[in-house]
Amino acid sequence: MVSTTIERREDTTGYTTYEKKNYIRELPLLELPQAIGLLSPEEQALFNRVFEIEVSNGQDGNGSRMDFPAEMQSWIVDRFKRDGETPEETLEAMCNQRVLVVRNRFTKEGGIYNLNRLNRPRDLVRPDTYREDIERSRENCSFCDPTKNTPETVAIGRLKDKYNQSFANLTKFAKYHEIIAGPHNPFDKTRDVFRSQIAIAQEIARRVHGFDSAAQFMMIGENQGPDAGASKYHQHKQVMISAGTMHFPDAERWHEASIRYRFETGSDFTGDWFAAHEMIGLARSLEDSEGEVLVVASLTPKKDCGVTVIGPRFKDPLHLGQRFIDTCWEVEEFMMTEQGVEQFNTALYLPPLSRTDAYWKDFRPMSVFTRRTKSDMGIMEGAGTAVLSVDPKSFAGDLFSHLQKAA
Repeated sequence: MVSTTIERREDTTGYTTYEKKNYIRELPLLELPQAIGLLSPEEQALFNRVFEIEVSNGQDGNGSRMDFPAEMQSWIVDRFKRDGETPEETLEAMCNQRVLVVRNRFTKEGGIYNLNRLNRPRDLVRPDTYREDIERSRENCSFCDPTKNTPETVAIGRLKDKYNQSFANLTKFAKYHEIIAGPHNPFDKTRDVFRSQIAIAQEIARRVHGFDSAAQFMMIGENQGPDAGASKYHQHKQVMISAGTMHFPDAERWHEASIRYRFETGSDFTGDWFAAHEMIGLARSLEDSEGEVLVVASLTPKKDCGVTVIGPRFKDPLHLGQRFIDTCWEVEEFMMTEQGVEQFNTALYLPPLSRTDAYWKDFRPMSVFTRRTKSDMGIMEGAGTAVLSVDPKSFAGDLFSHLQKAA
């Protein structure tokens, strides 16, 4: 069942500016066209500069209406009925399914929303044994005794503190590719473990840059769980540093979008992208003495529950603000403890380590969180567009409250 507690009012006449903004922010995502229509002309122009939206349903007379055999109708009602709906309303909604497509005009990312997909039938169901498998894997875990069972990059060495230990990745996919292993059970990870892993990653980069100045593009990532691509159950982050002329692809696409956006509009892409989300209730700015931290429940994530955290940039590209680091952790913590997310990917991109010229001035530290599930990669994902079944507004408000309390 999908439910909502939002009171719908088509007429906002008499609302104060504050009340109107809150109303817009509380509208379900599938009401995005109505939300945009209630924005000021300047806000509408900004949103439409960044995003293109397309909404379709069978009521548009476009031939997309479905019908169901009488034998199927009771099953449709049982599976898809929302709280407060009559059976007739459920059937009508399913016949005229509302599909929202959001496209980022500059990064070319896309998201397709049809919340009915959350309840679609599945013939293939795999048992969830992830937590049990974590414990079963302890016996022969090489990461639990890395000094004896993992390789070492000679020029970097092994870094260790009371929380973590680093070593080389046995099968690298970057010129410099290190592992930072924490507790065996990923659910034992804490803020201190997270902070330590980021600090070790920064030290690895300093060592690498000290003897190889061409190695300048850095990513700190984590695959938690086999559905997220992890080959080891033991909690670990990965540090990748490459040379060449381009950043890792997602970071490079963002950078190129920023360059193009500034050229075409004279504005900062990251700031306007954030503002487009903030005006509809999907973004929050966290103030800090080192510079604001931007948190966005993305309209165009790679998969459901996509959250992007963007931090301030400093003269030293390896420096990360403490509020930014802690916010990245708090997003993970919220998703695991409040949303029940067990398997996920994170990717933290830093500005180039040796490029301080104007060409890269708009690029800030950026961390992306993405939930992973057993049914994760389909036709549309292969085509570069995520098919989504979770309205980001269903968790964004709780996420922002969690971050505010943690500050």
